[in-house]
Amino acid sequence: MSAAFFSDLWRSDGGAAPRWEQEGKLILHPAQKIAAGRLYDITFVLHNAEEGQEARTHCNIHLSKLLDELEFPVRVNDYVKESLFSGPGNLAPLLVSAFLYDSSIISQSSPSVSIANNKITLTLTPRTTLLENNTIIISNLIGVQTASGARQFSSAHASRFSDSCGGTVGYGSWNKTSASLILCIVEALMPKTAYVFSFLVTNPAAGQYSPDIFIEVRASASNPSNPILMSIRPIRKAEGDFAPLVVTGFSVAVVAQSTQTFSEINNLTITLVPFTTIQDGHLFTISGFKGVYRDSDQVFLKDASGDGSCGASADTNATCHTIFKSPIPHYTDTNYPGSPTILKDPNPWPNKIASAQWVGTLSGDTANYDYYGYANLNSDSTKIVAGNAHPNIEIGGELRMSSARFIPAGQTIRIMFDVNNWAFGQAPPPINIQHSNGSVSSSWILMTSKRSPG
Repeated sequence: MSAAFFSDLWRSDGGAAPRWEQEGKLILHPAQKIAAGRLYDITFVLHNAEEGQEARTHCNIHLSKLLDELEFPVRVNDYVKESLFSGPGNLAPLLVSAFLYDSSIISQSSPSVSIANNKITLTLTPRTTLLENNTIIISNLIGVQTASGARQFSSAHASRFSDSCGGTVGYGSWNKTSASLILCIVEALMPKTAYVFSFLVTNPAAGQYSPDIFIEVRASASNPSNPILMSIRPIRKAEGDFAPLVVTGFSVAVVAQSTQTFSEINNLTITLVPFTTIQDGHLFTISGFKGVYRDSDQVFLKDASGDGSCGASADTNATCHTIFKSPIPHYTDTNYPGSPTILKDPNPWPNKIASAQWVGTLSGDTANYDYYGYANLNSDSTKIVAGNAHPNIEIGGELRMSSARFIPAGQTIRIMFDVNNWAFGQAPPPINIQHSNGSVSSSWILMTSKRSPG
């Protein structure tokens, strides 16, 4: 309430104090006569509705008289009852802008790393009318590599938006620094009507979970300091690999060993947690196993307890097949024997379950290496180190396997297999992993190395 008018015009004593009632009434008791022809301003503060709503265009003012001479005040017939004029556009009383959460959604077309044509699609359904020249800001599009500038829209309602008020219709303004898309409304958006538009971006250069995406509405397209019509709030995201800006890769990628002693059998344990779902048939390639060799190019993966129960007969082993046919468990114990059954040899049928392929140095080739693990270049060194990160030079290789079933995002995968340490000591080599199929690919990810517990 304006302080001057509160003290001069409106009574504040007892029950005659200005009063707000929950059904939407403001009750005032004049302390003196209200002069004809004089302008009076009444200002007070309210909390807007939590949900969006159209303006209240039928506000009324009632003037009535109380008979104070009676024991209890009695209101007689209203002698003034008029409608109030509403402010124009965004100034209309109690207009609260919002979008229908369940009917507004953002999605993507591809989770592949660095792909240049990932289509981001937004469906926006206003709860209230959004007027021409209002601004919509989509923010927190983290990791997008696309340079700042105008982005062309496609889909049915692209012409409803422009990159600035009075700017190019069918475009939005992308700001890489703030990771936000700004668009000006060209033609008013109607309540409970879905508006769809899409634009292309270059995906992040490394795997990540889908970030929370936010939306807000302002009164002007170009000036961020202009009044906020709808405060920033999250927009609903599509699920799984269609969630915006989820990118293939691993949130956890760790390789550990059981011994650092030279010339010993070394049990390697790989722990992976993918950002995205992994379909049956995705290829895993883990490279950089420098300074080790194997007795066979077929690798029978051990279970997580290390007892080898899913070993050479894994393709027929009843226990492994029972696990293979059941839902993948979420690991609560590092000894749970389940991970190998979701992997298989990448070679064509029979694609043995719980097995992988070693491409690199075998024990029969070791005579062609010197004490330091370097190949005798006069030998058939191409065969010896095929697939190694340093062809034809150093002992080592890479591990290849395929997923044998659907693996959900966030699922822990553990892989255990044996290698033979070479006779010469070395620093830990960089070990990298990638998974891919015909249409989806992760970046090469440097794995964290450590010694296995115990």
